[in-house]
Amino acid sequence: MTTSPGLCPRTSERAARARGAVLIEAMAAGAILVVGLLGALQTILIAAQQNSFANKMARGSQIARQVRVGLELRGWSRANALTGSCLSGVDRELAGGLETLVPPPCVIDLDVPAISAQLVPGYSAEDSRLYRKVAVFIPGTGVIDTYAVVVSWNELRGRHFSRQMVALYNPAAGTQPLGVEF
Repeated sequence: MTTSPGLCPRTSERAARARGAVLIEAMAAGAILVVGLLGALQTILIAAQQNSFANKMARGSQIARQVRVGLELRGWSRANALTGSCLSGVDRELAGGLETLVPPPCVIDLDVPAISAQLVPGYSAEDSRLYRKVAVFIPGTGVIDTYAVVVSWNELRGRHFSRQMVALYNPAAGTQPLGVEF
């Protein structure tokens, strides 16, 4: 073994071992740093997805509220005129589980331009592309009928729903139910 002048052989062996240990420590620290950075990046991605979902849920709730108010403003007779266009088949699944009620409710497609323009006149093309709107007519006593406005959209994990309920009083029915005043 050759050594530098003035160094004993044991000192150079110790220095070589120390350099190897420093290299291993640096590699371990680098691996820990990479794992930490990947964890931080994944957290940012999850937060962005949750923010996107929250934004879509808020917009879906706003649309449902606008449609509900539109139904309320139309009144019982004009809202019941919509029940002539009930859906069947796959589109009934847009009711978000309400299509399984007994007796079967009438599911009305609110994305038909003539209906949509009456209930939500300021509905944007972007919202039309992202969201589907249906009204579920749940027949009541003839004095009060219930509508559920269901707005749905697709996310990574499937279709999501926002629901708003409205009960409409039939003024032509004559008497008020259960002494309730309107």
